[in-house]
Amino acid sequence: MSPHRQFLKHGAAGVAAPADSRASGPTTPQSMRAIWILALVALTSAARADETKVLLKDGPNRDLVMRSCLPCHSLDYVPLNSRFLDQKGWEATVNKMINAFGAQINKEDVPAIVEYLAKYYGK
Repeated sequence: MSPHRQFLKHGAAGVAAPADSRASGPTTPQSMRAIWILALVALTSAARADETKVLLKDGPNRDLVMRSCLPCHSLDYVPLNSRFLDQKGWEATVNKMINAFGAQINKEDVPAIVEYLAKYYGK
């Protein structure tokens, strides 16, 4: 065996290293990935649980608004923006969510969503 291979196998001190030190212990790439996934799932679950605490005002198309908004953000954005947006502002905001952020909202639903937002959360 060449001196270079002996160095790689035994390390600088001449002591044999574990056969595959990367595959043992809790810091393998696979275990770190699993830890990150579990952390993200826990955080996402906690965030989703908190989102149901914000209830929108009862009215026609409230459920449509909730189904359209919740996949991307919490419902607290609606009342937070209500003091700034009128009918045109809500229409621009909904279209921005679709065109700029990729919200999966049918174009046919935009008037009903905007009508609800302007009526119950418009300035």
